[in-house]
Amino acid sequence: MNARSPDLNSPMRSLRSSLAKRLIGVTLLATLLLGTVIFLETRSLLTNSVETQLANLQRSHARSIASGIDAIGSTVSVIATDEETSEALSAFSSAFASLDARSDLLNQGQRRALAMYYESTFGPEALAAGLELSPPAALVPSAPVAQYLQFHYIVENPNPPDERFQLTVSDGDATSYAAVHEEHHTLLYETWGKRFTDLLLVDVEGNIVYSAAKRTDLGRNLDSEFLGDGLGDLINRRLAGAALGETVFVDFQSYSAALGSPTLFAAAAVSGAQGSIGAVVVEIPAETLNDLTTMGGDWRRAGLGETGEVYVVGRDLLLRSDSRVWLEDEAAYLAAVSSEGYPAEIADAVERFGTTVLQQPVDTAAVETALDGEPFLGRVEDYLGREALTSADRVISEHFDWVVVAQVATSETGRSLMSYIRRVLLTAAILVPLVWLFAVWLARRFTRPFAPIAASASQLAEGDLDVDIPDLGRNELGDVARRIGDLAGSLRRVERAITSEKNETRRLLLAALPPRVVEAYGEDVQVVDDLVDSATVVAIMVRRLVEDSGIDPATTADLAARVSRDLEAVADSFGLERVRSSADQHLFVAGLGRPSADVEKGAEFAVKAESVLDRFTEETGVDIEYHIGLCSGNVISGVIDSDQITYGVFGAPPSVALALAASAPPGQIVIDRGTSHDLGDDWELSDPSDFVDPGGRPLDARVLIGIASSDTDRSGSAEAPSDEA
Repeated sequence: MNARSPDLNSPMRSLRSSLAKRLIGVTLLATLLLGTVIFLETRSLLTNSVETQLANLQRSHARSIASGIDAIGSTVSVIATDEETSEALSAFSSAFASLDARSDLLNQGQRRALAMYYESTFGPEALAAGLELSPPAALVPSAPVAQYLQFHYIVENPNPPDERFQLTVSDGDATSYAAVHEEHHTLLYETWGKRFTDLLLVDVEGNIVYSAAKRTDLGRNLDSEFLGDGLGDLINRRLAGAALGETVFVDFQSYSAALGSPTLFAAAAVSGAQGSIGAVVVEIPAETLNDLTTMGGDWRRAGLGETGEVYVVGRDLLLRSDSRVWLEDEAAYLAAVSSEGYPAEIADAVERFGTTVLQQPVDTAAVETALDGEPFLGRVEDYLGREALTSADRVISEHFDWVVVAQVATSETGRSLMSYIRRVLLTAAILVPLVWLFAVWLARRFTRPFAPIAASASQLAEGDLDVDIPDLGRNELGDVARRIGDLAGSLRRVERAITSEKNETRRLLLAALPPRVVEAYGEDVQVVDDLVDSATVVAIMVRRLVEDSGIDPATTADLAARVSRDLEAVADSFGLERVRSSADQHLFVAGLGRPSADVEKGAEFAVKAESVLDRFTEETGVDIEYHIGLCSGNVISGVIDSDQITYGVFGAPPSVALALAASAPPGQIVIDRGTSHDLGDDWELSDPSDFVDPGGRPLDARVLIGIASSDTDRSGSAEAPSDEA
């Protein structure tokens, strides 16, 4: 009577369902927790990364601006102390004074022409720029000398306004001033003036006696109300406390002669035989600072993304550089200014002057903190009402009280985070169904009948370690399954360890031995002395690099390493193996593991090595001396020490090649007579010569000249690789 088998299907189905639900629940919980942690950490990392980048950008630009200011100051100091500047200022001052003593400089028609220039040209331009100036008739300078100079060098100037500097001689000016201008203008402008918007020479009384750009400040006094904002007083007060030649700066201000454009001034006193004879003043446009803050308009490459920018703010909380929004999209900037509730006059002024410098207020917590002397790094609402990650600090400069601000909108960093979250959710949407299917499959796998235990044991007995043991619970059968599983896992770990050890051994062997030796002997490398082969040995001796180069040891070591690298690169391109490489001796072999000794390859390499060493001498200026020897024949290659892996090539050819190199004349390739017979007919050799090795023994050899071809010389054969090999 057969025993009835128990029905295991029902409990197995219940266990399978329960296990699948638990696996799915754990997976979903782990995914939720891990996703939350990753979200928080990613947000923190992104914020910290952006803040660090902004702080670095801010510091870098602050240093660049300080360095740029110092460079301008140094240039102006050089101008002020230049002998040509002193001579020119003295000559212009004398000529100006002689004109100032006269009252009959212009006739009535010329005065009307000057007045007409202010009424029909300068006045409308100033009005269009929004300058609140006197009526055009009142803008004409009152001093006759200023009227005279402006008539001849502005009104009568045949060049366009931005090219008036091209006038060297005024046809209508027959005074001494014209002679002085003809003598000094070209040199002043070409040497210094073209670097700035304008270069002014000012006499001791504050009169602008020379202007490179020929604008309406020519002939006026620095204290003139026309120039605006007490420019003369600022320059004179600062120069009074400065040494001769020391540069002082005046912060950006609206300059009437430049039609209200924001202008930065730098000035330095000029000395003569009796002390100060006046000053040189240069006008620096706002674009100079923009070049340092906008990275040439390539904000993205600078790491500022779509919304980031760097700008400069003065103590008056007005911009000293242009806003990125204005430079990229004027309409968007004007709309943002309007929406933020700024007075309409600000947008009008920015649009008229074409710049936000001295127009756009930046009254933010970041700027105020920095002006108080404390660096700022954090989130703040910027001048256009955008929340931004911001770094701000003062410019370390004795000349200006400026703050450099670097910022990027938080909306941009938030987009990066949201993009990351979307990718995570998409990944989860793909993985969850896969995990569900995997859980169901795994549950079924774990609850299969007991037959797999026997199949697994049979697999182990046959050496198949990839067994899958089902979990049958805490019972005798389950214990057996677990023990079989433990055994299989232990065997797999042992197998992995053995495989890892073999791979590591192979990697170490390949680092010291040629691949063909490792392939031939595997890991059983003790003393390999039976690899007898025919080969060509090339010996290169480099002298005078270490012994008498006159270079310090560290540089000598670097040069020796370069020689080794260059020679090994060429050898590799010709298929030669390196046997030995030291500061003064290099040994290469061709033909190992091949049917022939590859004599021609060795010769081609030797000729190419000459050009490499000659080029080394030409590029470094180190006059090295090299000698090359070639010999072919049977060699033994192998490992010479089982405790320390050392690869070498032994036999007569290495010894003969070294002896030939030792006896070769400098810069020559010497090849033994037997090897020379193996070269093709295209090779040119000297007549047989008797050479003597270092031991005094005669050597029957010839000098290898090169390919005996009309289009090839000793730089190498036509088939040799280029120098870039």
